[in-house]
Amino acid sequence: MSVIRNAVLVGSLALAFGASMVGTAQATAVAQSVLQVVSLQFRNAGTGVALDASNFDILNIQASTNLNPSLNGVFNPFSTFTVGGAPLPLTVRCVPAACPAGLNPGAPFANAATPPTVDGALAASILTGAPITGLGQPLGATAKTSALAQLVNPGVANSSANIGMIAKLSFSLANDTAMRMDFSSLLHMIAFLDSDLTANTGVGWSIDIVNHANGATVFHWAPDGVIGTGISGGVELADGCNLQLSVGVFGAGSASADCSGSESAVTGLLLAANQYDLTISEQNRADVLVTASSSGPSSSGPGLPEPSSVLLVALALAGLGFARRKR
Repeated sequence: MSVIRNAVLVGSLALAFGASMVGTAQATAVAQSVLQVVSLQFRNAGTGVALDASNFDILNIQASTNLNPSLNGVFNPFSTFTVGGAPLPLTVRCVPAACPAGLNPGAPFANAATPPTVDGALAASILTGAPITGLGQPLGATAKTSALAQLVNPGVANSSANIGMIAKLSFSLANDTAMRMDFSSLLHMIAFLDSDLTANTGVGWSIDIVNHANGATVFHWAPDGVIGTGISGGVELADGCNLQLSVGVFGAGSASADCSGSESAVTGLLLAANQYDLTISEQNRADVLVTASSSGPSSSGPGLPEPSSVLLVALALAGLGFARRKR
């Protein structure tokens, strides 16, 4: 009979331990970053006329995108590239792969719902148009990227989305000239958390021109919302938004950033005798991590045992050993 009593005790303690694992509080978290670069154009700084493919002796264009959403260790990555100034069609990747309605699959660049209704992660991108004429695309490159990670249950979700609008461009200008770049920017970022641990998100946009012969950077521009900073080898004319931004929260709270504005800069003189490599990078990321709480309504999400749970399982193991000795 003592063996039976001990077996019942062990079973009861194991059930209590399991209940403590599941009986954790529900928590919600959202991290989202959306960046839209609208109608980027390259112009002759002196004449204001849009540059044309015929102005270049060497012109090799490649655009690429990489998307990588993940939820609790499950990934759904995507990567592709195009050449010759071809567009990148709208692509959306989610975890879960079916993109449930709570992840805004129909409007991946719209603001996320707060609080969220489902666990998941989303990454999206699209590139249309071209920064110069003569490529068979409308003048003005528009790139949109979005990264979203959200949790209703304890866990971890991450997302990243990026576009190399002109990932690799080598050219020799027909005549020495300074090049002007103009575009409009639109930025939305949010980090929301109603428990532990963290929600954070970030964006980045930059352009670099490098002398192909010696690898020296002749122009660098990373708009940061302040005229005259974030630029070298040229002059900044307008800087309406900080495109080198991160926001986050650690513990319950929220942080956000919304901005729209004009961006404009002029390079130094680019020599017809030189060949240059031009790279544009647009990046988004979003990360959320939520642990289980010790009180509140139950949740089906994974949790960590509380100290009392550890004590219960220790007692259960001790009881099991005692039962075996009695037998």
